[in-house]
Amino acid sequence: MDTEKNWLIYYKEAANFYKENNHLNIPCTYVPKNTNIRLGTWIGRMRTLGKNGKLSKEKMSLLNEISMIWDIKEVHNIEYFNTWMIYYNELVKYYKEHNDIKVPSNYSVTTENGYVVNLHPWLNAQKSKLKSNKLGYNSEVKTKLLEELGIFKEDLTTRKSIKENNENVWLRNYEAVKEYYKKHENLDIPYTYTHIFSDGTSINLGVWFKKQICSYFGKAMKELTNEQYELLTLLGVDKLENTIEKRKIAWEEKYILLEKYYNKYATLEMPPNYMMTYNNKTINMGSWFRNQCERYRCDRLNFREMKMLRKLGIDSYLNKGNKVSWLTYYRAALNYYNTFHNLLVPTNYVVMLDNRPIKLGEYLSNIRSGKIVISDVQKELLNRMNMIWDVIEFNKKIYYVTWLTTYNAVKEYTNIYGNHIIPENYIVTINGTKVKLSEWINLQFKLLEKDMLNSEQISKLSELGISKKMIRL
Repeated sequence: MDTEKNWLIYYKEAANFYKENNHLNIPCTYVPKNTNIRLGTWIGRMRTLGKNGKLSKEKMSLLNEISMIWDIKEVHNIEYFNTWMIYYNELVKYYKEHNDIKVPSNYSVTTENGYVVNLHPWLNAQKSKLKSNKLGYNSEVKTKLLEELGIFKEDLTTRKSIKENNENVWLRNYEAVKEYYKKHENLDIPYTYTHIFSDGTSINLGVWFKKQICSYFGKAMKELTNEQYELLTLLGVDKLENTIEKRKIAWEEKYILLEKYYNKYATLEMPPNYMMTYNNKTINMGSWFRNQCERYRCDRLNFREMKMLRKLGIDSYLNKGNKVSWLTYYRAALNYYNTFHNLLVPTNYVVMLDNRPIKLGEYLSNIRSGKIVISDVQKELLNRMNMIWDVIEFNKKIYYVTWLTTYNAVKEYTNIYGNHIIPENYIVTINGTKVKLSEWINLQFKLLEKDMLNSEQISKLSELGISKKMIRL
């Protein structure tokens, strides 16, 4: 093909990309649909030629018309800023939904583009960068956008906000409780209930009121003033003691079950929906214990409850540092099983859970080989997900699953392009591993020649036009 004509074909594809996306930040592996044009590679080559003065003025002018960026550093800056905006837009959505930016540590969301956005660590990083003037590229724009959500450098530096008199704050919160009582005709305020004041500020009223009740009955170190005590009495808090006693009994019943579990298994690690029975009542202890852990972290338990949990070693359980617990691996395995209906997890398989990478494949492999020893109860939980314990049997099955997944990727390619002549740089990700499909096809030819494929594999390859007959063509 004529070189000039070839250049114009690539340029046309670049112009189409620009028209659809309004930029030319094209990944190096990008190939437009229904073509074999390596557009990402071509754009990179044009950038290098232009930078070295080896591209004609006419071609540079044409590329400038579609906003070609010649400096690779600028390209990376724009890509980084675009990613920054994806996170920022998700923070805006969170703000509109919750009226604040107090993002929980485990909050994450998947965008339309497939990005998994973990907002909490990102937001903390932006605050730190804003405070130290290290927002980087487009820092003025980023600063303005953060200020629109109420994040100001001055507040981060001084850590000061408008302070009200403690008694006035208490009275303000008390009036919010009265307002709740008038509306609901009870004082059973949920822990998660948030009250928004007329000035836009808010308080977790459920937590605040529970603390006042504890102080009222002398079950907290912070004492009430005489005026506060009288106001709570007028509200009817003195009549809540029976309710509190019932809740205390219910809590202690569950604690007895937790103690039995600990004495039996010598651990507080418990499956998410672990059920136990007390006085003919079935209780979801897994859910209850997770709730107690969260309340313990947030100082929402009374002193007696905290002391009882400490006897079972809750501090050690919650402060394991970077060590991944059995329960975390179990949750990751359960998620995998619910998605793929098996536990044929590749050894290199890594998944994000609780904002950290979990090497599930390596962990299960170590269990299978005996490097990690688990209890009979833990084995039973894995057996419910059809865990394969024999190493040889597992390797056979994982090989075939990987082979079939790669085969389906080749089949998808042939359905789109009408052939299996795949460019060398065409890469797909199979179970977390990048695979060049062209190399995989070459390997199948070698395996066919050596009669190392089974009849089912041979049949499937023939559907793609890959057979022994082609080896010598």
